[in-house]
Amino acid sequence: MGRANALRVAEARDWERTHERPDQSEWEAIFVGLAGVSVRAIERATGLSPATCWRIKRGERRPHARRLAALRLLGKTEN
Repeated sequence: MGRANALRVAEARDWERTHERPDQSEWEAIFVGLAGVSVRAIERATGLSPATCWRIKRGERRPHARRLAALRLLGKTEN
């Protein structure tokens, strides 16, 4: 595992210790809000790679719950 990946895994674990996971309907509402949002905007909001952001936008990948607040806000401001 690379250093960057290890850092992301640690960040996810830290987040999970202090937060509850949202339910599926919350992600679905956020996903709908991303319809008019560019992949580049998703990259800037989340810090994720372009490839990962494309997968999120197409619904092929669900981001970690710690990223949902940024995506929720992004979907509201871009649409």
